[in-house]
Amino acid sequence: MRPHLAALLVALFMVPAVLVGQTAPPGSRIRVTDPREGTRVGTLVQLAADTLAVRFDGRADDAYLPLSQVTRLDVSRGTEQHILSRTGLGLLIGAGVGAAVGAAADDDCGSRSGEFCLGEGFGASVGAVLLGGLGGVIGFLVGLAPSDKWERVPLEQSRIGFVTPRRGHGGGVGIALAF
Repeated sequence: MRPHLAALLVALFMVPAVLVGQTAPPGSRIRVTDPREGTRVGTLVQLAADTLAVRFDGRADDAYLPLSQVTRLDVSRGTEQHILSRTGLGLLIGAGVGAAVGAAADDDCGSRSGEFCLGEGFGASVGAVLLGGLGGVIGFLVGLAPSDKWERVPLEQSRIGFVTPRRGHGGGVGIALAF
């Protein structure tokens, strides 16, 4: 009796977690990739064993895609902002471009007579500070826009079943999980 009880407890607690963790509920925001249309974003209407029903953004009707044609399926798990990383990237790109432009602008200043010349290093520094600051501000503004956090949904079919031995071959119950 104890093996039966153990198998039943495992089935009650493990099987629902496996099923929930591998599917996307209807109404979820999804990203679908297929070779014909590329990658598109929409709302999941239904996910069946062999068909995916989705309402793509900007369309009023549902599209039915065979799962055999879908190469990747992602579900959105909310949105996030990338303020620090985008600000840092904008700052670095702006500083690099500003340093190159500033150095190039002051490159020939010593060749003309009678001009006040500060040199390439000063021009590069000023360019890096000015365009780096501008790049940082632009990166900050871009980082404020939320973006989706995508989680991949495995398209392989999980097989979950209950195993019972044939008559005459002992007693017991088991669970078979195949991924």
